[in-house]
Amino acid sequence: MKLKILSAAIFLLSTISANAQKDLPKGSLLLGGDLSYASYTYKDANTDNKAHGFSISPSVGFAVKNNLFIGINAGVSFFKNGNYVNSPYNDSTRYRSYSYSIYVRKYKPLKNNFYIFLQGNLGGANAKLDLENSPSRDYYQKDMLVNLSLTPGISYAINSKLQLEAGFNNLVGINYTQTDTRDNLSFSGVRKQTAFNATTSISNFNSQLYFGFRLLLQKKARA
Repeated sequence: MKLKILSAAIFLLSTISANAQKDLPKGSLLLGGDLSYASYTYKDANTDNKAHGFSISPSVGFAVKNNLFIGINAGVSFFKNGNYVNSPYNDSTRYRSYSYSIYVRKYKPLKNNFYIFLQGNLGGANAKLDLENSPSRDYYQKDMLVNLSLTPGISYAINSKLQLEAGFNNLVGINYTQTDTRDNLSFSGVRKQTAFNATTSISNFNSQLYFGFRLLLQKKARA
């Protein structure tokens, strides 16, 4: 549903691109950050499951051409999933990750202070999933991820320096993952495995709709 809304908005804005907003000039500096949040609650006769999480990612970019930026991102994510009330598995899981990437972002100016953009990212992440309040179970999962992804979005210029934006993080991605797992109730030692996959789903936490801002420091025109 979120994808249909964003796609419809991008299409609508693309059709009114006459009298477009001015270009973002070469030499400009783009500072900002992204913030996303996800939560859900699931209940049945045996389970009361609640989960929530967030991610934050500051970034800096430089315009190598009009409307074309190259930059870097760093980020941190946290997600907690708790099972309560008569659940046979009442462990609460906790997920933390740290990410880093370089990106290329291309803007298309529209009218009425709107822009659409497409951003490509190449980066990695280190993550850990473990249990809380489980003294009898020694469990964790550590992931190392290398990722190539695309993020589409919409940006609105409040003024010449401040922009608000929304989009889908990692809407399309190619991922390589190395995973180390320990679980003393199922096996001894640590199991290692690798995986390579492509993703297009928006059903997972890493692909949630995000809201962010950008501070644009434009290069002054020569007199």
